[in-house]
Amino acid sequence: MPSSSTPCLRDMEPPRDWAPLPRDILFAVFLRLGLFDIMQGAELVCKTWRRAAVDEPALWRRVDMASTRSAVVVERSVARAAEARPFWLSEDGNFGRQRAGRTRCCGAAFLRQPHASTARISSTSRLTSTSWRRLLSGAVLVSGAVLAFWGEYAGDDRFIRYLSERAPALKSLRLIYCYDVCQEAFMEAIRKFPMLEELELSLSPNVNGAAFGVVGESCPHLKRFRLNKKIFIGLEGGGFDKDDEARGIAKMHELRSLQLFNCEFTDTGLTAILDGCPHLESLDIHRCFNVTMDATAIRAKCAMMKTLKLPHDSTASYEFQVFPQRCNIGLDG
Repeated sequence: MPSSSTPCLRDMEPPRDWAPLPRDILFAVFLRLGLFDIMQGAELVCKTWRRAAVDEPALWRRVDMASTRSAVVVERSVARAAEARPFWLSEDGNFGRQRAGRTRCCGAAFLRQPHASTARISSTSRLTSTSWRRLLSGAVLVSGAVLAFWGEYAGDDRFIRYLSERAPALKSLRLIYCYDVCQEAFMEAIRKFPMLEELELSLSPNVNGAAFGVVGESCPHLKRFRLNKKIFIGLEGGGFDKDDEARGIAKMHELRSLQLFNCEFTDTGLTAILDGCPHLESLDIHRCFNVTMDATAIRAKCAMMKTLKLPHDSTASYEFQVFPQRCNIGLDG
């Protein structure tokens, strides 16, 4: 008859410590975490994790505060990376526990925190402009050069100017829900990013029009551009120039990938873009309803492209909320 004490003895097994985890495995795991996760938990787990977090320049060259990583993805990474090194896992799902007055490493407990499981890290919306500048300053200090900045609700005009001063070698810039970044400050900053290869402006409504011509003139190496607007607004009359933005985009001559969502340009603007960006391999003009050119004609113009998405194509895979209404506003009278 099996001993009834066996389960209790099994429960009393001493936990394995995460502190000796090899640096290369820690680095692989940290690469899958955004900096928000690292700063809010990973570097606080134990001294070993902290050293691994702050001493590795490559972790800080990409400031990703628009993370879509989930706790499940990260935990699977941990499992794969440490497959050859089994760790004790308690019934509550935590690695290690408080024992004999010594704090044990609790990595999995951190990975299961609510902030790590949200689809997008909303906590960054509470960061002030000063907090963003401190974050960037620390990243520059550790990495030597920040090459990518991806942020939601990322500060304001002061911050975007600060970014241009501290990260002149930036290659990738993604601004999402950046309502407080305005036209003048953006144009001033973008002129200082001559190495930029990727730019995203999603749901950041105060950057428009003339700014895109400045991007084309200041960023000759730009390969990818995404412009996502919240809603399509069909403006009629009043001398409104629907193709102003398209003419600016047409100056981005080295583009390979272009996404324009809910934009107002017409067939004339689309033609200008295709003529000005001869290297395009991917074009997405979802919900750009002023483009009335026959789909067959567009496909003929884009015959050499690998990917083409037209105004009325499905938006099922679109990552932001899609508003179904189409607004038509008359500017006359």
